[in-house]
Amino acid sequence: MYGPPGTGKTLLAKACAGEVNSNFIALSTADITSKWVGDTEKNIKKLFEDARKSKPSIIFIDECDSLFGIRKEDTKDYSLRAISEFLT
Repeated sequence: MYGPPGTGKTLLAKACAGEVNSNFIALSTADITSKWVGDTEKNIKKLFEDARKSKPSIIFIDECDSLFGIRKEDTKDYSLRAISEFLT
């Protein structure tokens, strides 16, 4: 979903999860990222493991565009590893 802050994107996603009787996991990019090498990948992996344990689940990551920006040739290695772990 796309829109300015405060327009109810999280609330709408939570309502959808409630309608289909799913576990709703809402977090921001700051909850996933870490300044330590490898921790971001571990956090992403744990997020999906927790979602699998309590399935069906809907994962809502607020401001995910800051985590997964445009990939360029000079994209940092740690950013590529995080994107790869998320897509895996």
